[in-house]
Amino acid sequence: MDRAVIDLIKSFGFDVWMHKPSDRYAYYTDGTRIGYIEVDHRVTTYRISTVHHPNRTTGTGFAMEEVYSINKSVLESGFDIAPPWASDRDIESVIKYHDIDDFVRQHNQRYLFLALSKVT
Repeated sequence: MDRAVIDLIKSFGFDVWMHKPSDRYAYYTDGTRIGYIEVDHRVTTYRISTVHHPNRTTGTGFAMEEVYSINKSVLESGFDIAPPWASDRDIESVIKYHDIDDFVRQHNQRYLFLALSKVT
């Protein structure tokens, strides 16, 4: 992910977590809430998604927005429980992580070869 994008996310007061600098996606957090951003370099769009415990109904999160530029409001949509179109069943399936430490611990246990680390 481009360093300028990382720095922009951090300028809004969020920490950024990644597996490796060459990834085109990252997790961002205010310490408690967690969002996901993915960069599509073909058309330079940013996909923002929510993050929650994996489940059979809704996977690991909902796609919330696809935008050409990011701002704090766009990033905060990744902190939502679910999008407006989600069904009651979808919403009931969502269990959010307690905080970033809970997410990182569980993620790193599940994917030993893809440990997350905070981008400084």
